[in-house]
Amino acid sequence: MISLSRHAQLRARQRGISREMIELMLTNADIEKNVGSHCTLVRVSKRHAKTIMRSDKLSKFALIWSEAQAEVVTVFPIHNTAIGRRYRSRH
Repeated sequence: MISLSRHAQLRARQRGISREMIELMLTNADIEKNVGSHCTLVRVSKRHAKTIMRSDKLSKFALIWSEAQAEVVTVFPIHNTAIGRRYRSRH
């Protein structure tokens, strides 16, 4: 079972992200980016999400995984704006 911080639980509830979806993101992530403080951004690309779920819903969210605490720190939507650019990968 995947551990979520209190903050991650709150954000997932607010954004309608189920625990099953978080587990799918962690097990099927094809994009990982070090964001500092022993944390990694984890997400699924749109192309990979469509092969898993026949939908790109999984690719619309990302999460921050803390290696130090072995838990999900937060979950958030990926925006197609300049603000969201830092979390998108260029393939």
